[in-house]
Amino acid sequence: MKKVLVPFLLVIAACSPAQDIYETGLELLEQGDIQAAWAAFDEALAEDPEFAPAYLERGQLALDAGDESAALADFEKAIQFDSDNPGAYANRGVVLAEMGEFESAIADFERALELDPQYARAYNNRGNTYRRMQRYEDAMADFKQAIDLDPEYARAYNNLGNLYQETNEMFLALENFNRAIELDDEYSLAYNNRAILYSALGDLEAAIADFSQAIELDPGYADAYYNRALTQERLGNIRFAIEDYTATIEADPEYIHAYNNRGVISATVGKLEGAIADYSAAISIDPEFAGAYLNRALAYEDNGMPDLALADYQRFIELYPIQDPLRFMAESRISFLEQE
Repeated sequence: MKKVLVPFLLVIAACSPAQDIYETGLELLEQGDIQAAWAAFDEALAEDPEFAPAYLERGQLALDAGDESAALADFEKAIQFDSDNPGAYANRGVVLAEMGEFESAIADFERALELDPQYARAYNNRGNTYRRMQRYEDAMADFKQAIDLDPEYARAYNNLGNLYQETNEMFLALENFNRAIELDDEYSLAYNNRAILYSALGDLEAAIADFSQAIELDPGYADAYYNRALTQERLGNIRFAIEDYTATIEADPEYIHAYNNRGVISATVGKLEGAIADYSAAISIDPEFAGAYLNRALAYEDNGMPDLALADYQRFIELYPIQDPLRFMAESRISFLEQE
């Protein structure tokens, strides 16, 4: 019998233009070119407005940039066009938690876990949300579940360390921060958090070393500069503290407590004009920062400017309803100045 060869077609799925542009965006992200990657995701969505992966990536970039509204809008679009994607729910949950909508965030993490019960990141992020809600047992269970699913998940160890520190289990906290750093020795946040723990335990030199390592890994890490400044003050290293408060402000020009604390040091050493300038900067950023008004009032008074001092003491009283020694002191200064 004659054999008949049956022709067949080899079907190769072609990538859509949106997919190609999206993959270019991912490559740009790998190269660290955030703006170009963002533009690529924009272009992919212009090509295909229903392309869910591009919404996910662009939403993450928006979240990293601090634009929670844009991130939320993109994650909701991702869910609209891919309602079975656990990452879309998990990412929206992160945004909702940042916005203080904890119950809605929990619901999103739970939906992500329904879709993917092995999703360690969703357990970790739900644990963070429980921790912020002070549901510590639930948070601990979630962090441990995340670690069970992914024993090399450094972030989960770091977050478990934070939880143990909040519940005053310091050595368990240290154990988990150590493990996070063992798994990822470039994890600047874990160094910062371990340094805070060392500071609480009184090991200030170890704290300085860890804050310094965090800064070396992330030279724009404002919190690490600020925390190291506080520690330098405790050690009596005033010049280094001032340098670190200044570095904090350079990294984050709206870091009001760095202005305030640098002002306190300046006032302490008699540099009243510099102190007043720093308190004024803090107040311009946050006009309801009561402590800066009190500190500026003291500086004005010491600098022979009683009218300005009186106005600041009065503003402090308006903003600070707590009946404590600070308020009593401000009230006494107001009485004194009004009699002058």
